[in-house]
Amino acid sequence: MLAKNFSQTIDIQLVEDLAKKSGFVQRSSKLSVRDFLEMLMFGNLQSAGASLNDFCAYLSEEQGFSISKQGIDERFNKEAVDFLKSLLSTELEKKIQVNLSSSDGQHFNSLRVKDFTRWNLLANCSTKYKGYGGNQGVSAAMVSIQYEYDLLTGKIIDLSVNSGTRNDHKDSMELKENINKNDLVIRDLGYISRSFIENVIKKEAYFLNRLPPQLGVYQVKDKQRTVNFKDIVQTMNRKKIDHLDQEVLVGDKQYHRCRMIVTKVPDHIYSKRMALAKRRAKDKGYSVSNEYKSRARLNVYLTNVDNKKMSTQMVVKLYKARWQVELIFKVWKSLGKVNALSKMKVERFECQLMAKLIWLVTNWKMFFVVNSWMYSTSQNNMCSLWKFFKQTLRKPLLLRDMLWRNASIEKWLYSTFQKANQNLRLERKKGKTPFYDIFNQFQLLT
Repeated sequence: MLAKNFSQTIDIQLVEDLAKKSGFVQRSSKLSVRDFLEMLMFGNLQSAGASLNDFCAYLSEEQGFSISKQGIDERFNKEAVDFLKSLLSTELEKKIQVNLSSSDGQHFNSLRVKDFTRWNLLANCSTKYKGYGGNQGVSAAMVSIQYEYDLLTGKIIDLSVNSGTRNDHKDSMELKENINKNDLVIRDLGYISRSFIENVIKKEAYFLNRLPPQLGVYQVKDKQRTVNFKDIVQTMNRKKIDHLDQEVLVGDKQYHRCRMIVTKVPDHIYSKRMALAKRRAKDKGYSVSNEYKSRARLNVYLTNVDNKKMSTQMVVKLYKARWQVELIFKVWKSLGKVNALSKMKVERFECQLMAKLIWLVTNWKMFFVVNSWMYSTSQNNMCSLWKFFKQTLRKPLLLRDMLWRNASIEKWLYSTFQKANQNLRLERKKGKTPFYDIFNQFQLLT
């Protein structure tokens, strides 16, 4: 299975065709397009930010030829960026031939989670990657990456690089057409608006998200009356219940029936929320409203999945699956070093970032196949993303050798699968629900 998936990864003929099409390759050069790509993908892994000297050393040691720093630096241009962007886009379009779900998907076609990460850049990047500029140490340059994937198939739906000032709501509206019938879309507060919810319903898809503060919800019996969260808190306290599941209306001129699931948060979470709210209110010269004080005691979820398809408890558990994206970002930054900073021209930054993303996407596909194998063969356990990438970085050139130097894929497979259950298993942590438990319950729904 993995051999079949892997054989379709980064074909060298495709690489050369894309390089010519982008204008990156126009004539023969000492530094070939394969050497350039290999240098960026594998000469940039062991340090926080590879220097031109590091690249020169890699080419000398691994490829057996010398080239000056200036010679390498000249290759970082607009055409190189266009080439690497097109290669990343091509790799994203390739499907992984596995599916964690064993069902026919009669309720949900996909389980989509999305979030973003961003970090400051040096000021010379501000012309292309705008930041918020100079406040409290925030740089004038910042990059943001939007990432969305399907938890069932591992397919990456969106991986886009933008200015740090691009907000989630704009992203949500610009990409609204890629939502399909029976998709279940899980997103953070920043992506959610009335327009987003209406679009998901129009597409005959499903959403599951927290209720944004700015979004009004109305009582089913009286469209003019908003839901009173102070009353909800009092009701839950009086009845001594820890959750509430009820129908509400969302909309303006046209109302849509949705489920609102409310759970109480522990006192320490409430105190933390209130401390943050009071700090922000003081900075901006206003006081915290009674409405906010009531809502701060609650987690409020909104979904259009009816209770025959998904229980109250499952709604709350499944929303936690969104944190899988946070784990991916942690791997990107802590292990993949995508946010490493050093002084360089914008085109070089873009080339190095794109190459790292290509490396991460390639290994992600390998991870997902190993994960699928473990899930199907080891009592529904799963592979740890963190452990998998740490193992990959212990032998960073093995991927290169399998891609372009005819190293045995089968040998890697045997070595990985033999040790997977022992060394790569996702461990159960005290007080936390492991993702495979959530996924096992979701399987029963689809």
